[in-house]
Amino acid sequence: RTVRYPADFFRAHGVARIIQHALQDTQIVVQFSLDVLVGLPIAALSVVGFGAYMIYHHAFLGLCMIPLSLLTGYFVFFDRLIQEWNRKWMEAWDRVREEASELLTCISEIRSHAAFEHGLAGLRQAFAGHRQPALRVGRLTALFHAINPFVLSIQTGALYGLGAALCMRSSALAGL
Repeated sequence: RTVRYPADFFRAHGVARIIQHALQDTQIVVQFSLDVLVGLPIAALSVVGFGAYMIYHHAFLGLCMIPLSLLTGYFVFFDRLIQEWNRKWMEAWDRVREEASELLTCISEIRSHAAFEHGLAGLRQAFAGHRQPALRVGRLTALFHAINPFVLSIQTGALYGLGAALCMRSSALAGL
């Protein structure tokens, strides 16, 4: 992300901010890579292994498990929205850091002119701009985490329901 910034960004901002952006970008890439390299194979193996086990023991239940496991991919619907609001949140946080840094570097000047309210006004405004994206990211993250148990209960309930229906049908056919 930092590499794609226009040249004006590098001229207008200090080395510390540019380095911090580069470190954040590196951390995001490393975290994503680890999730993909570790999490994806484990998830794929568990779905394939569990699906094969179920198909081996009962083909119908195993075949029902495959579309139900695809429900887990619901996060794809939220991904772009979460990325967009995360970007806005990080931009707003950058403005807060810039204002705080400017306030701290000019503190002797502010003190000599007794301009504390003027100095804090920019910081308050930056925090006010940060509030909306932070709330939106928090709400989206909470929604995402709240949907997880719901999807899991749909998957589990459907499989248990199908299994119970099959057991009752087998019992009825056996005359029990």
